[in-house]
Amino acid sequence: MFSRRRAFTLIELLVVIAIIAALVAILLPALGGARAQSRLTQCCANIRSQQVAVLAYTNEFKEGLPPRLVWWTRQTDQGEETSPWLINRFLADYVGTAFVKGDAPYEVPSGAWRCPDVKVGDDVARQTHEGFLHHAPNQWLYNDVVLNEPLRVARINGDTLEGWRDRFGGKVWRRLGMVWNPSQVVSLMDNVNYYNASHAHREARTGYGFSSDVLSDAGESGDQNTGSHDGLRVRPAAFVDGHVLPLGSRTTDWMGQQLTCRPTGSDAVETHWQAEIERFMWFIQPNETRAGED
Repeated sequence: MFSRRRAFTLIELLVVIAIIAALVAILLPALGGARAQSRLTQCCANIRSQQVAVLAYTNEFKEGLPPRLVWWTRQTDQGEETSPWLINRFLADYVGTAFVKGDAPYEVPSGAWRCPDVKVGDDVARQTHEGFLHHAPNQWLYNDVVLNEPLRVARINGDTLEGWRDRFGGKVWRRLGMVWNPSQVVSLMDNVNYYNASHAHREARTGYGFSSDVLSDAGESGDQNTGSHDGLRVRPAAFVDGHVLPLGSRTTDWMGQQLTCRPTGSDAVETHWQAEIERFMWFIQPNETRAGED
């Protein structure tokens, strides 16, 4: 005698499918969040390695910080060549992991010099006018250099605010010992793509200097900053002393209290957000700031 097998009804099958779909809908965001956290962890490790290279450079060159950009003219096998060297390419060459030129217009970062959220082939999201820069430096902390080896000529520039120019601007080479608060000052931060109004197109930053540069919220020019970790609302940052911390990228993280800054021995007055002073403007001393405006 044969036993009858009980089959699923159409309704039961649909219920099972609905349950599976619901579980997938619940689990997918969690899995996506876990992957995003994993990439953030890797990005923090990468930027820590870069800051180790910065500190190794300063140790070898009597506390001199590496340049953030060198327009380098030198003699090569093909003759005299002038090319831009952003800080990542410069440091990669210094530690022996030089970038390799491929089909892209510039040498492509690899290994610790890449943000893991930027897929290979998508480096245009980190393209500046001088190369690919996945992690941008503090613009006030490093010098720009025009170096002509055949002529043995070097021109040095350092960005700073008006009242501090006599002490820290122009040809003053930036040194590690100048930074009075190395545990607070950002050295390198995960880069963003923004709309450059003067060039009328989007590009990556060559440096961070102000709160509005960091935001994942709408900045001064509208919806301008697009970063790798915007879903988590953070920007991985390496500090001058070597530690790494993901800094928040919301307006509330960077535009809280304003401070009035009066440089010692100058009549100049600057008003800036406290966060950008603490994180970027290393040259402003505590006794040169006070809350509120005049």
